[in-house]
Amino acid sequence: MEKNMLEAFEVWCFRKILEISWTERVTNKEVLNKIKGQRQIWKSIQSRRDKMIGHILRHESLSKKILEGDVKGHVARGRPRAEYMTQIMQYTNKGNYKDPKELRYDREAWRAATNKSTVL
Repeated sequence: MEKNMLEAFEVWCFRKILEISWTERVTNKEVLNKIKGQRQIWKSIQSRRDKMIGHILRHESLSKKILEGDVKGHVARGRPRAEYMTQIMQYTNKGNYKDPKELRYDREAWRAATNKSTVL
């Protein structure tokens, strides 16, 4: 859902740059062809996120504790939010939390795993 919203925003920005009115019937593919580009915002966000996560996991800090969910506190009502580490496991195609955590110290292996994730 976030991906779709970001890609829609990106094309909306391209339409503003090209001064295409919302009343004109121009498809997103036509807009991308006119600008001679492709959607890049999601790939950029994924690559930056992957670099940041690798950095956070390599160091002992409050950010790491928060990321791993070690912080104690009140449990909110309703459906639990998607955990960040669960998203990372999905993007790196790892079945459990232990696998990405083992990759954190081997930067080349981390880059290889996260490069697969940016292909989505």
